[in-house]
Amino acid sequence: MHDDTDPLQRSVDRLSEALTVNRARAQSRSGLLWVDACADGELTIHIDDHALPLSGEELGRQLTALAAQALAEARAQAHSALKAFRADPRIDAVVAETAFAIDRPRPER
Repeated sequence: MHDDTDPLQRSVDRLSEALTVNRARAQSRSGLLWVDACADGELTIHIDDHALPLSGEELGRQLTALAAQALAEARAQAHSALKAFRADPRIDAVVAETAFAIDRPRPER
C-alpha cells in the first residue's frame, strides 16, 4: 500500500496533536501520585487514597515535582513535532519571508 499523504500534512497533524491532545505522565515511585500534562500547561492530578497519610507539605512537594516533570516531557514532545514541521523547506521559506516582512514598509489602508 502506497501512502500519498504529503509529509507536510503529517507534520501539521503531528504538531497539532502534540500541542492539543498528547499527554505526558509523571508518576511517584510509590505509584500513589501521578500527573498528566499537555504541552499547553493543562494538568490532571491523580492522588490515590493510600497517599493521604502524607503530610500536606510532602504531598505538595511531590505533586509539584511530578507536574514539572510531566510538563517538561509534554513540551519536549511538542518541540520535537515543531522541529519536524520546521524541517520542511516550504515552511522554512514562509518563516524566512515572514521575518523579512518586518523590514518592509507597512501597507497603506
